[in-house]
Amino acid sequence: MDTEAIIERLGGTGKTAAVCGVTAAAVTLWKRSGIPPAHWLAIATYAHDAGIPGVTFDAIQSARHAARNASAA
Repeated sequence: MDTEAIIERLGGTGKTAAVCGVTAAAVTLWKRSGIPPAHWLAIATYAHDAGIPGVTFDAIQSARHAARNASAA
């Protein structure tokens, strides 16, 4: 699962921004750069509590590494 799919599972850019306490513009940038580690706990906790499958620390970390590697290529 990539970062964009994680954001969509959380309810989109606006909902993800609200969960993390950031702007929607910041979340839009994450689609290319990956979700910063400072927000992983908030996202994983929200996903767990909301019953959103697949949005785990491992999935978030993997998506970030993939985004960072893609932007470096």
